[in-house]
Amino acid sequence: MEGQRGAFLRILVDAPCSSERHIIHGAPGASWSASRLKRDAQVQQLLLRSAVRRLKPAGGKLVYSTCSIAPIENDGVIAKLLAHERYGTGLTVQDPLAELRHPSFRPLVLGVERTRHGAIMLPDKSGFGPIYWAVLVRSKGVTDDGAVSASSSAESDSDDSVSDDGDDSDDGDGGDGGESDDLAATSDEEKRR
Repeated sequence: MEGQRGAFLRILVDAPCSSERHIIHGAPGASWSASRLKRDAQVQQLLLRSAVRRLKPAGGKLVYSTCSIAPIENDGVIAKLLAHERYGTGLTVQDPLAELRHPSFRPLVLGVERTRHGAIMLPDKSGFGPIYWAVLVRSKGVTDDGAVSASSSAESDSDDSVSDDGDDSDDGDGGDGGESDDLAATSDEEKRR
């Protein structure tokens, strides 16, 4: 993916999540725990950071979605990304309903609730979901030396660690940038459970 930095105008991150609907309906193997929410949020953050690096710096649009009702997996992930010194630079939140204003979408968006950074569709109010989504637009990127630029082709993979204590101050302090390894380790851990 090295050659694809800043290459995509539109990206959808339909992130793996706790999927509470499956738990409510008793799907086989569905389980919930606070530790799973935290782990899912970490994986979601890694996926979002990877997507941001590949988003065009001028006008690139990213839609982040989950089927979770947990704020830690929804607005929490977006807030953490926006607050991040490197990955949040140049990102703004767009109205999640902006492109759904056509009358033909009206039945679909009835009952949708706005959240701090996005919107959520809940089954008790809309008949669909749960579905959360947020829309981010990128106006610029950050280079390896930390300078803000209109082009982000020089972004480094060295800032991929996700702190589980909510503090990103140690991100990029010599981590190996092994986003793929982190995701694979999480996937292997899930298989063992």
